[in-house]
Amino acid sequence: MKIFKQQINIPNSLTTCVLLIISISILSAFNHRKATRTPFILTYDTLRFSKPAIPDDNILTVEGVALGRLLFYDTTLSGDFSQSCGSCHKQEYSFSDGGKQYSVGIKGKEGNRNTMTLVNLAWQTDFFWDGRVKSLEELIYFPVTDSLEMNSDTTIIVTRLNKHKFYPKLFKAAFPGEAISFHTVSKAISQFLRTINIKSYSKRFLEIEKELKHNETIEKLQENSFVGLYYRTTNTCGRCHPGEGVGNTKFANNLSVPNAIYNTSDSGQMILKKFKVPTLINIKYSAPYMHDGSYKDLDEVINHYEKHIKEIYTKNPEMFIHLDSSLITLTEYDRKNLSAFFELFTDTSILTDKKYSNPFQSTNFKWDDFPYLK
Repeated sequence: MKIFKQQINIPNSLTTCVLLIISISILSAFNHRKATRTPFILTYDTLRFSKPAIPDDNILTVEGVALGRLLFYDTTLSGDFSQSCGSCHKQEYSFSDGGKQYSVGIKGKEGNRNTMTLVNLAWQTDFFWDGRVKSLEELIYFPVTDSLEMNSDTTIIVTRLNKHKFYPKLFKAAFPGEAISFHTVSKAISQFLRTINIKSYSKRFLEIEKELKHNETIEKLQENSFVGLYYRTTNTCGRCHPGEGVGNTKFANNLSVPNAIYNTSDSGQMILKKFKVPTLINIKYSAPYMHDGSYKDLDEVINHYEKHIKEIYTKNPEMFIHLDSSLITLTEYDRKNLSAFFELFTDTSILTDKKYSNPFQSTNFKWDDFPYLK
């Protein structure tokens, strides 16, 4: 007993110091455990798609993606609480605006560009129709503050989120050690958007690919109407819609609006105006088409290219390198089958996957039940 008493007979000041160190260590360990984020595993076809372009300073986490989904659908980000990002990018239309030529902002004014689909953004490095923005994180600022869109102020948004009953804890889980800012808002939304990607093309497209691999001659392949069309479109449409995303990597002039064909350079020279070539993934769900939404269906698009493809070939020679000029005229066969062919690039799971849906519209949604508030 005497030994025991001697061991605990420590001066009060030292006791306080020891207890303080122990408390800090426990609190630090607890905070470290709470601050640990869970990596989000992005699933995609690794044989068809390259490594996604995800910035090192905004890696995907379960907490960040979940927060981004809430913010994407939250009207708190608009000036008058009437709209969210999801108001103009509707899931059932492959995150386009459901048949509208131009989206309508909170003041009831139309924009001046057709709403682009939000599929496979993780593989893109140029954004907007003119490619003026080079990252998703930078892009988020523009629709939120544009007077024709959400017409909000980033300072006001941050104030609202800081005063919110639940968001501060969600931001702490997603971005530990960082204060709520519009930078973390854009990072979270960007994380969510990068998860929206195609899992597989339609069954018929996969069958065609199989036929391409197992048949010996082009002549044999062309006995199949869709496989023959595949060869022709590879040398025409495929020049602007190439590769893993069937678009989204090139810029071209589509000649759809005569008075928007040219820009004037600083020297006064007239130069060809080009727009981003959109993806063909889920193209049947994202009408109307072109940067200005001027064509209501795919038949009008096909007729346009059939009429202007020679002119486009002349004005965009870099898009048709080594192209035999005899292949740039669409036949009646091509026109009849192209719409059906484009539908092969379809993944309807994007339109229905609950991971991409509006959480606030769920009958079961409760802030208190959100996973990262517990």
